[in-house]
Amino acid sequence: MTSITQNAQIADDQLVLAQYRRAEAMEHELYKPSMVLNAQIYPHWIGGSQCFWYMRKTRKKTKSVEDITTEYRLVNARTATQTQAFNPQRLAQALAQSSGKIVDPDSLPLTQIKLELSPARVCFAAFGKHWQFDIVEEVCKEVSVEAITHPIPPGGLISPDGKKVVFPRDYNLWVLDLQSGEESALTQNGERHNAYGIVPEARDLIAGLADPYGPLALEALWSPDSSKLFTFQLDERQVRSVPSMLYVPQDGTVAPQVVERKYALSGDKHVAKYRMVVIDVSTGKETAANYPAIDDSFVWLCPFSGNRAWWSKDARHAYFIDMTRGQKTARVLVFDTHTGTVNMLFEESARTYLDLGIEFESPSMLTTLSDTDELIWYSERTGWAHLYLYDLTTGNLKHAITSGDWRVRHIVNVNPATRELLLQISGRVEGRNPYYRELVKVHLDSGEMMVLASGDYDYSICKQSGCDSGLSPCNEFLVVNQSRVDMPSVTELRDQNGHCVLTLETADIDGLPSKWRWPERVTLKADDGQTDIYGLVFHPSDFDPNKSYPVLDFDTVTPFYTGYPTGAFHTGGDPSGNCWYTTAAAMSELGFIVTLIMGRGTPCRSKTFHDFGYESFMEGGGIIDHVAGIKQLGELYPYMDLSRIGMMKPDSPSNGSIFALLNHPDFYKVGVTFSAWDPRLVKQGEIYHGFLDESDCQRLIWRDAAKNLRGKLLLITGMLDHFFHSSMTFQLVDVLVKANKDFDLIIQPNGGHGFRVKNAHRRAWDYLLLNLQGRQLPKDVELQMSIEKMFPWDKSA
Repeated sequence: MTSITQNAQIADDQLVLAQYRRAEAMEHELYKPSMVLNAQIYPHWIGGSQCFWYMRKTRKKTKSVEDITTEYRLVNARTATQTQAFNPQRLAQALAQSSGKIVDPDSLPLTQIKLELSPARVCFAAFGKHWQFDIVEEVCKEVSVEAITHPIPPGGLISPDGKKVVFPRDYNLWVLDLQSGEESALTQNGERHNAYGIVPEARDLIAGLADPYGPLALEALWSPDSSKLFTFQLDERQVRSVPSMLYVPQDGTVAPQVVERKYALSGDKHVAKYRMVVIDVSTGKETAANYPAIDDSFVWLCPFSGNRAWWSKDARHAYFIDMTRGQKTARVLVFDTHTGTVNMLFEESARTYLDLGIEFESPSMLTTLSDTDELIWYSERTGWAHLYLYDLTTGNLKHAITSGDWRVRHIVNVNPATRELLLQISGRVEGRNPYYRELVKVHLDSGEMMVLASGDYDYSICKQSGCDSGLSPCNEFLVVNQSRVDMPSVTELRDQNGHCVLTLETADIDGLPSKWRWPERVTLKADDGQTDIYGLVFHPSDFDPNKSYPVLDFDTVTPFYTGYPTGAFHTGGDPSGNCWYTTAAAMSELGFIVTLIMGRGTPCRSKTFHDFGYESFMEGGGIIDHVAGIKQLGELYPYMDLSRIGMMKPDSPSNGSIFALLNHPDFYKVGVTFSAWDPRLVKQGEIYHGFLDESDCQRLIWRDAAKNLRGKLLLITGMLDHFFHSSMTFQLVDVLVKANKDFDLIIQPNGGHGFRVKNAHRRAWDYLLLNLQGRQLPKDVELQMSIEKMFPWDKSA
């Protein structure tokens, strides 16, 4: 190799490495923001007051480094003012003096923070102890916290009166008396695969990777008076067992191990069933619902975690929803807990499937008004998602609460006193991006609507899981985030009429690359030439319009999730795809023009839009609309090289790349897929692609299209994927082998879900770079990203 060639190779290696490092930094932004600060804040309301505190991130610039520090802000909504909640230097000094530890005022080690106004003090935990800092006197002292005499067992559920805890043990339910410490068995007949109050094994395919009772804890609900427990006995005895192979056990042994979990496949005769029961906690008397055990028909959440079971105010009646297989019919049932009698109040059916909420992993969007025995019901019966008011004593529909060619996205709050709903809605204003949410108040009885926040932006209520809502305790003020993909977000304090009374934060974007380009919003036409579809185009920060760039199409081809980001560098308080913003931006830094298009078959539009591809697995998610959209973009942007197009999504399930290469082999040249999924092998199949009978289950889904593969396909599967069994990928592998097709396969013996293994991350990027740009990362280069910090719940990361 000549010196000129060597120098050119060295220069290219350095350029590629720089691209990877920029992509890494961008990928990390979602999990540990440093480029963009305060894109969204999380308010913590103080008692019943109209005051809250939040954390503000700031940049502390020195000669050689730029540190990010945390400041605590106190906001008085009534006076529309904000100040520093306390002096961090003074607190650090006082805490250091009391604890004998070194305390950095720019990075205070505070957890379990509780701010009080009168007297003005902050209580917190640090260094394994609890402390109290007097803000006026600037004195910090250790305080004793009343110890819990009887620790709450794992999965425990505390009664409303705070006196008892119910918890699972050996497939039964037990009760702990928090005053005496006495434990007693509440049920006696539980056994493996016929246990009380637990999550089906299908929610975690690999035993031991997750809490045996799952992140959803105990599936049960205390009665309002703490006298009874509403729960179920989960019968999985007739459900098929699906084996998973631990080829590289992590317990120090080397011999392969087999783990079997109960897992019903699409079309199976037997599925997990819930026998609904109410148990008197004082006597242990069990009253079973005189109704057949209901099928585990929903993809993810169970009856209680899924918000599909509840109590009446007087605890005489309990309610639950029976959803038939394929989510085609939902029945609302009332259960007399004294007699066991069950009556149907009303039912609703759909030709395709019923959604009771915005996305399949979210709880159902149902709300009860116990004082008036009413139910707010979510339905797409008109073709759009709206709310309906039902009488729970008769089952009669009172009236539609909302209506029109737009959809309800989220019920933020219900105020029984004023009979008003605070809602997030979308698609109401003609000509505006239908994914942008508005904030409105709607009267339960009249349907009268007051718009609180609306514009060419997305408006979301600032809320973080486990933290307070962005709505003040007295419903008088809102903390609202105004965002869009092509500008810094703004967080505002608004009053109950929607007027902005104080701008709290504007996102600090000083850490973005010097040549950062905001993604471009585009409106395109679907393949039918009529339907508007929406998308984004991401450019690398070193973009040169005079160069030609390969195109990387972001795989949003799924009926499960909304993949369209509505804001920049934050999650938006909604499972709306904003988490894919930084990932798409990261992949553009590798030297691609990245397109993110929402084709027909995806959620958050009309029912007709979402139903596209139903009963046609290979068209699910609108891959054909991606093709149409990219062709339109190619006419607008000559630097997009449509002879070099690839597709990838860095998580499971991701079939888009397979659809792309098999359905459109002349258009797509490269694809990367994590945990390909087969509708015969997951419950999603019988919901989003139609119920599969026995003959359907025998048919090889990919077989007819396998002959079309001509491009480069990389399949990656983790043998320890909690949710998508590796057999689905192997079904595709078998079809491709029989069709004599070339492809690449990476099997991770202890790999988990999707992109969550560092090696898989790099290999996917390498594959795209090599096959779309003809370039490679220098040998022995490792990604620096901390995958385990990005996905702390996934032990396989």
